[in-house]
Amino acid sequence: MIKPYLFFLLVTLSVSTYSLQAENESTTLYAVGTVYPQYKSALSSQVAGRVTEVYVEVGDRVKKGSPLVKLDPIFFEINVAQKGAALAHAQLDLKDSKLQLERMKKLWEKPEGETPSIPQKRFDDAKMAYDQAVISIKQAMVNLKKAKTERDEALIKAPFDGVITERYVDPGVAIAAGPQTKVLEIQSQDLLYVEFPIAQIELGHIQEGDQVLIEAEGVGKSLEKIDRIYPQVDIESRTIKCRAYIHNPSLKLKPGALVQVQVLAAAVKGEAL
Repeated sequence: MIKPYLFFLLVTLSVSTYSLQAENESTTLYAVGTVYPQYKSALSSQVAGRVTEVYVEVGDRVKKGSPLVKLDPIFFEINVAQKGAALAHAQLDLKDSKLQLERMKKLWEKPEGETPSIPQKRFDDAKMAYDQAVISIKQAMVNLKKAKTERDEALIKAPFDGVITERYVDPGVAIAAGPQTKVLEIQSQDLLYVEFPIAQIELGHIQEGDQVLIEAEGVGKSLEKIDRIYPQVDIESRTIKCRAYIHNPSLKLKPGALVQVQVLAAAVKGEAL
């Protein structure tokens, strides 16, 4: 016959063991996800011009800052030369107006009791001419900086490390400035992300940081973590979208691919809403 205190001890140990198992319990959820690039950009030109060189083809891997497309630079170089000459002329005007102002100042400013050698209007005119020359210098510098920027923009460069996925122009084509004229499309593929849906009824099982096993046919498996659980349930499917980043240094996994996702989720815990 089990004594009362031994019975109490056995019951306590049984409850504790059950609680520990319940806390460590986990469940695996399955989903199908879609792969997306971390960055995707349709490149256009900031300036209008005629394409003279296209340095890349679809599928080429490029580094940030790599030259991609070149426009004919001749008109941009002419504009830089013109703006440079305008700045040099403005600098001469400033030098001349400064000397003139200094002369007028000596003639106007006399010791107390002495009459100025010139009327105040001549001094005021010299001061105004100098101030205008200073403004002209600043404007000429801005114009030259703009001209140099436009010249530099005639060489379109990669905004980030990535892969060329579309090409829209060839040498000889005249293109307009602005986003309406695309020249190339580039995607970053070293780091991708997978979006996958989880049923609304499983929301209590998952949380950000849970591990996910991502498997792509012909590529292999990768163990990652849930980076983001989106804040809204889809009205039609009653699912919530989740995101996990996946490293892809070999570039074998491609954006747009379907992948199998297994979420190793924690056990459901009762929480008040």
